[in-house]
Amino acid sequence: KSTFWFGFARMWLAGFWIYCPSGEWNNFHDLSMIVYLIFTVIYHQLLIAAKRSIDKRAANSGKSRLLLRLLLLDSPILVFCFILHKVYRVPGAYSWYAFFEWFLVGIDALLDYYAFDDLLQGTALELTGTSKQH
Repeated sequence: KSTFWFGFARMWLAGFWIYCPSGEWNNFHDLSMIVYLIFTVIYHQLLIAAKRSIDKRAANSGKSRLLLRLLLLDSPILVFCFILHKVYRVPGAYSWYAFFEWFLVGIDALLDYYAFDDLLQGTALELTGTSKQH
């Protein structure tokens, strides 16, 4: 149940930070992005734990996606570019901030693809396991 609720909250948070422009709703945009990143890391850890509970051979499942999860933590670069843009008014800093922000969207889409693939494999394992019992 916790995986579902983290995923549900994550979906809304993604909508908040993607569709609320940072120029108009700056604090709301930034806060929802920070909470989204935290929830994303927790969500994917819960998914890995769920996969391990279904398939004991999935012990290396978390290691194979560690790089993608680490790439989600490029937020210090986001913060740095944002400060350069807002505080120091460095030309082009907001463009770099936007690139890293959309990079997060791409990485998250890949992680969601792998999570969906794990879900399909887990369902197939569960169906295969029950069909052998009957």
